[in-house]
Amino acid sequence: MQAASWTPLSAEAAALLAGQTVAPDAGWTDHLEHAAVASASKKLTSEQEIELRWLQRSTSQQAGKFDGQAWASHDLRGRLGDVRCPVLIVQGTDDFLVQDELVDDTVAEMGSVAQLLRVPDIGHYPPFENPEWAAQVVDDFVKAVTVTAG
Repeated sequence: MQAASWTPLSAEAAALLAGQTVAPDAGWTDHLEHAAVASASKKLTSEQEIELRWLQRSTSQQAGKFDGQAWASHDLRGRLGDVRCPVLIVQGTDDFLVQDELVDDTVAEMGSVAQLLRVPDIGHYPPFENPEWAAQVVDDFVKAVTVTAG
């Protein structure tokens, strides 16, 4: 899991992301692209940055709308305590989109089933920024919870 239980947004941002209003300028794609790259680790390779920009540029209007709708409408507070299976929450310390306090609140509400892994030099896209590391972390987590459950 890489998220928080909810995402606070201004009324203007929520309306824009929910598709209830239009973007203030034709450069909305530029804004999404910039936000994606800026929220990633400062250690992106040039190839990764090009790929991330391409992903945003090629799908930004549609993906941005749906991503924004999800951000604007989800609120799991009050229900996370019902989770009974182990959950690994990964947060990159370079991610400015998902703030520490939101992640901390999410972990606190989930209780003992949540394991938080804050990772230095990783931004909003851990599996994209360091796929080998991310795969190993997930593999180790699944093996550990499988041994515990078995």
